[in-house]
Amino acid sequence: SAPITTGTTVTLTFQAFSSSSLTSIALVLRAETEVLKHLAEKREHKQEVLQKAMEENNNFSKMAEEKLNQKVEANKENRTAIMAAMNETFKEKDKKLEEVRKNKETKDQNSEEGISEH
Repeated sequence: SAPITTGTTVTLTFQAFSSSSLTSIALVLRAETEVLKHLAEKREHKQEVLQKAMEENNNFSKMAEEKLNQKVEANKENRTAIMAAMNETFKEKDKKLEEVRKNKETKDQNSEEGISEH
């Protein structure tokens, strides 16, 4: 193509203009690609951090639930042991009360027999 002349000594060919434009476009595309790559890496890092936080939260929740279940089970066992001990105490007191009642009945019977013999 024919050279373009403007003013004094600036002469550009269409081919030279196209080549420099393509180079500029390539540089812009390369820069945009780097920005997009950086943003993708940043997003990936945020996703990894979020995933790790979610895993830690799940682990914490599981541990808290396990601890709670252990405490519930320990309380249940403790309550059962206390109830068994109280039942044993009540049985012993009932036995003593029964013995006292029998002794009183025997004593009363002996008193009545002593009174009727006189």
